Amino acid sequence: MSGDVIFDEILNEIAALKGSNLKYILGKKTTKITDVKYDEKVILAIRNEDTIRISFDRIKQVVDTLKNNKPVHVDTFFHSGANERTVIETILCHTSHIGYMKAKTGRNKRNNKVIQYFNKKIHNTGEMCDVSGEEFKSDNDDIFTNESSILSLYKPLLLFAGISGTGKTRFIREQVKSNPDQDNYCLVPVRPDWHEPSDLLGHISRISGKKEYVSTPVLHFITQAWLHIFGCVGEVRTDSKIGLSQEQLDHIPPFWLCLDEMNLAPVEQYFADYLSILETRHWYTSPELTAFNDKEGVEYDYLYQCDPLLKADTLRQQLDENARTELAEKLGLDLDIALHRQIWASFCQHGIAIPFNLMVAGTVNMDETTHGFSRKVIDRALTFDFNEFFPNDFDAYFAPALQPKRLGYPTWSDGRAITDIPELEQHSKESVTFLKAVNGILQQSPFELAYRALNELMLALLAHHPANTAELVAIWDDFMMCKVLPRIEGDSDKLRSHHTADSDLLTELEKVLTEQFGSHWDDTRPDLFNRKVAAVGEDSAPAEPPHVPCRSKKKLAWMKERLVRQCFTSFWP
Repeated sequence: MSGDVIFDEILNEIAALKGSNLKYILGKKTTKITDVKYDEKVILAIRNEDTIRISFDRIKQVVDTLKNNKPVHVDTFFHSGANERTVIETILCHTSHIGYMKAKTGRNKRNNKVIQYFNKKIHNTGEMCDVSGEEFKSDNDDIFTNESSILSLYKPLLLFAGISGTGKTRFIREQVKSNPDQDNYCLVPVRPDWHEPSDLLGHISRISGKKEYVSTPVLHFITQAWLHIFGCVGEVRTDSKIGLSQEQLDHIPPFWLCLDEMNLAPVEQYFADYLSILETRHWYTSPELTAFNDKEGVEYDYLYQCDPLLKADTLRQQLDENARTELAEKLGLDLDIALHRQIWASFCQHGIAIPFNLMVAGTVNMDETTHGFSRKVIDRALTFDFNEFFPNDFDAYFAPALQPKRLGYPTWSDGRAITDIPELEQHSKESVTFLKAVNGILQQSPFELAYRALNELMLALLAHHPANTAELVAIWDDFMMCKVLPRIEGDSDKLRSHHTADSDLLTELEKVLTEQFGSHWDDTRPDLFNRKVAAVGEDSAPAEPPHVPCRSKKKLAWMKERLVRQCFTSFWP
């Protein structure tokens, strides 16, 4: 059946729903279709007492994807107001061929709820149907054996290292490609003369004879990220915590801050405040959330809090009312709008914290013009050897076979949250054993791992949710590349093994990984960060994930060869 015929059938059902109260997939709220105007090609619906206008074209965009029986997360398509996306999703779920699946439920292994079209009626018009059960699985239902195109990371600070011209900055911009306005992307070139946090976050000036705050593009962008969060949540708590539902979280995209040539200036100096506050980000675990909901009488699915980057004292005590109003306007807040006034009042009372949807990505070139990274920075970031994770394949320049997954922000901060997921219990125990084996080699060296490494390995399991041993090994391999090997650098004396007099740390690590990775060390493992794309003439990509050789094996061999040749080595090219 053609897409146009399917769309016409769905549109007829939508018209039949006029006047009905339609329940959301999540929550107890409803929306009502008030009119279907064929002449204007729009659907009118009421949500939260507001009238929402939805064009036929918006509905058809989703239907054209749904017709192939592939589940759709509506947020993947639309980055406009949350009201419109929710109404589209709700309306479609009440048509007879479309069902829904909540996040991490049954067949849906994703972090987001999705809707799916079937070639037969699965419920009556006006009703809804949960299709997460195995009885709804079809012969070509391969979308759930493959990874989602959106991958939630476990750290919001990324370092993309590699030679010039590999596409690091372009990769970051591509993360917001589906947003027509790209207002969730900000490119900030780092200047060599940056030596303090005010270069990023602004400062108070008295040059004009009165105190005023000199803002920056970074502070403005952080405010816009918060504005988007509060716009979706619809409330500003007096305790500065952010409580939200799964539905609200689904409608909050990442805001990407790209620090271009990040290490042209000493990162530890101009980025000091962010690096410190980053550690205070906290997503409540299930027991904490349950206790909070019971105490406050609320029903949040998530709760987030963070210490302020820009302290309240700076705003409340050092600036007068006129200066504060001027700063609010510089940051893009309209104090004539009630929600904006509440946001600004919260900022003045609690300060401006790191928004949970802020992703900071720095592009890094290691040459004679740049600064190195201390372990303080590396420990707080995910470091990607860019050309190893996203290689430049000249032969595939015109028709790439792989496509990087879109990266999302983390919704965990405490690795002990893994205890709430029974299917990951065995993987978590094996990962502890793996990390102890690696740390056994690094003990009594400057590169020894601590609790932060263990916590982040558990967060990696939560982010990737491995389904088998091969995927678990892939997580370990990428963890070595992103978190462990970037910390190791030095000459032959510094890297001498503390266990064997005539060996070095890299050789000993190689032995441990050979044992821990088993057959995957000499074979391949799933690629967690890329997915296959459909070849020319094919309707869909193959279901199985791409496989790559162990990345840490190649990197260790390169570091060892460099140590022999130069009597010094490091992770950085």
